[in-house]
Amino acid sequence: LVALPFTDYCPPLANQVASFARELGEWREANRRPEIVVHAELPGLTGMQLAPRGFRHVVALDRDPERTLSGLGGKMRWSIRKAQREGLQIRIGRSPADLDPFYQLHLMTRHRLGVPIQPRRFMERLFEDILGAGLGFVIFACLDNRPIAGAVFLAWNGNLIYKYSASDPRYWKLRPNDLQLWSAIEWGYAHGYRQLDLGRTDREDQSLLDFKRRWGSVEAPLSYSYTYAPGQPSEGLAMRALTRVIKSSPPVLCRAAGEILYGPLARRLA
Repeated sequence: LVALPFTDYCPPLANQVASFARELGEWREANRRPEIVVHAELPGLTGMQLAPRGFRHVVALDRDPERTLSGLGGKMRWSIRKAQREGLQIRIGRSPADLDPFYQLHLMTRHRLGVPIQPRRFMERLFEDILGAGLGFVIFACLDNRPIAGAVFLAWNGNLIYKYSASDPRYWKLRPNDLQLWSAIEWGYAHGYRQLDLGRTDREDQSLLDFKRRWGSVEAPLSYSYTYAPGQPSEGLAMRALTRVIKSSPPVLCRAAGEILYGPLARRLA
């Protein structure tokens, strides 16, 4: 049982976490000890192990955007201005019609990283049930009205969550990723949001860690709670082998792997 497997951080919705953990333990004992995963630290539950999963980065949106921009490093401000000078346009959408351009960029990105892409029906439900309900949006950086980068943000209760990001590497020199993230920050300010959660980053992904740190984010270690030993060595070897195969194969294999494996691997990939 996984507490929302596709979330990066999801502590229990409980005022008394210790009491919740105790009652969860009693429920687990009464139900033949099912395996439980919580995407946060859950102390006090017998047999629960904490495993480091990387870092979480949060940007506070408690100032005006110009003050935030001035607080960024010179390199980040230069990147945002460069994208604007290059004539990139920003488009924000929630329509099912926005799925196709984003999914193509997402497939390109997942293939480049060597990881299975979420099945298209998963993304369709995300666009229909979440974005379509006003609980998020997709933001595109466009060159001559053609999307060259896209990102999905979830939005609710003052929290803006940077969920998926995808881009065409041929246009990285135009800095589209920086412009679209900055545009999301401006959106958050305009709509009264309190913070931007940049999501989970693995310890080994130094380039992504550096990228998130440049936005003035607060970094905190992120651990998940398990009632079993997570991350067996054989699982890591299998995932590394799959990464090599996907990278060296046509993108269609990335989609096929997602269709076949995403359900069984959801707990590990989420």
